[in-house]
Amino acid sequence: MVSEAIRAKGLSILQRSLITRVLVYNLGAGLPVLLAVAMLDSSQATSFGFGFFLGLGNMLWLLRIAKKGVHMPPRRAGRYVALNYMIRFSLMMFVLIAVVTKGIFIPVPLMAGIAVPVATTIVLTVKTAKELSV
Repeated sequence: MVSEAIRAKGLSILQRSLITRVLVYNLGAGLPVLLAVAMLDSSQATSFGFGFFLGLGNMLWLLRIAKKGVHMPPRRAGRYVALNYMIRFSLMMFVLIAVVTKGIFIPVPLMAGIAVPVATTIVLTVKTAKELSV
């Protein structure tokens, strides 16, 4: 079981404010990059944009899974998180395989678009952890 001190701090982070911050920071980081890609090579902008919004949805879904898992008893939380992680991962892979094999989007800008929200969320998480440790 999670100690009460960690639970108290952890729950405050996993509240809506973190999800809102992730959304705002990612839009702030991703939209200028999307505009830059569009100005440099408009044929790759749609692939990057789709990847960015797919990655952003993926990160928000992952945070939602973590937030719900924290509020459950440990035994149930483990099953819930594992099952939902696999569903999220499978859906993400299905979408990626479908759009790349059908030739709808270009793979490299698609993966670059997915990487922006992941990197931004990691940086924001580290920043938030530092704020909590003070």
